[in-house]
Amino acid sequence: MARYKDQLRRELKAFDRQQPYQHAAFYTQLYTNTPGFLPDAVLKEVEAVTLDDLRRFGSLLWDKCFGEVLVQGNILEDEARELVRSVERALNFTELKKADQGRTDIYSIPLSPKSIGNVIRIKEPNEGDRNSAVIVQVQNVDQTLKQQMAMEVLASIVEQPFYSDLRTNQQLGYIVSSGVKLQNDVRSLVLTVQSDFADAVYLTGIIYVKLCVAVCIYL
Repeated sequence: MARYKDQLRRELKAFDRQQPYQHAAFYTQLYTNTPGFLPDAVLKEVEAVTLDDLRRFGSLLWDKCFGEVLVQGNILEDEARELVRSVERALNFTELKKADQGRTDIYSIPLSPKSIGNVIRIKEPNEGDRNSAVIVQVQNVDQTLKQQMAMEVLASIVEQPFYSDLRTNQQLGYIVSSGVKLQNDVRSLVLTVQSDFADAVYLTGIIYVKLCVAVCIYL
């Protein structure tokens, strides 16, 4: 157990040494997902876990479970169902009702009073890294198929001019990307830039300018 705790400890402590765009991505996800935990909080719990805690958890692990089975290949339906029943018999757990299942939910990002979204400012934990990074996330909580596919089309329209101008023409940095992120059936347009000479305020402004220009030209 000590070996595995040490491995987790090393991984959590390495968080500060990640690149700024990775930190920005982490805090963006932390802001929209619940539950969510900071690395320091997770590390504190790891340090407190004992072997007895692990044994108690293991003894209860299979009492109630929710499982999904994928059977794929050249097999008949009756044979597939028998495979599922054999798994159920082997594990012998009580069904965990949907209301009791642990799950990650996504927050709808609220608009500010000026309807311009929200800004999260985080100081780069690695003081030796001079890069700044910005992630702009445009969330579409309308889960109708038409709206969600419109996000995919918008991402395709924005991708090439966004990368070409910021990465090739302006040479803001090596990390320039855009695309769609899917969380719990909610799509968001995500634009990422990391630069070693431009600060976060400038990067945020230029991202919004390029996004607006691309939308106005192509739509």
